[in-house]
Amino acid sequence: SDLLYGAESSYQPLVDTTSALLSKGSDGSKNGGIVLLGVRWRKPDKERKFFELADRSGIEFMLLRDWLGDLGVVDEETTILPDMPTLDWKHYGDVDNEAFLQHCSNTRVSTGGGKRTVSLMDLSETDMEDMNDPEHASFERTQIQIYIGTWKGIEGPKQAVP
Repeated sequence: SDLLYGAESSYQPLVDTTSALLSKGSDGSKNGGIVLLGVRWRKPDKERKFFELADRSGIEFMLLRDWLGDLGVVDEETTILPDMPTLDWKHYGDVDNEAFLQHCSNTRVSTGGGKRTVSLMDLSETDMEDMNDPEHASFERTQIQIYIGTWKGIEGPKQAVP
């Protein structure tokens, strides 16, 4: 299902449900597990609003690779989903972010049956139309990320120390 591409009005019920499930475990503990979310970025400014809402509601989303790294399962040398962008949701699609612009300039895809290679920054509609199926699949992988969502809790207002 394409949850984040639909109307933004669907974000709050999704965040509410996810918060309720993550904030308490079945055994009454404060940890209800994790949620695995695959994102195919289409309209990053719009889709980023879901992550901002989730963050304010106590859910922390981090890239699968970073989460596995924190667990000690992978290290910097391990390749996981090599075409997946390594930028977090706060920066992916942000045209004012230098790391995102560098990602778009440095990530190249093939088009026209291998006749041409272009950066994501320079990719045109014509280039997209000229892609064969394997080229299009390769391009799609440059737009997909996998996130792990965990409960971090909601920070209340800071109280003044007397």
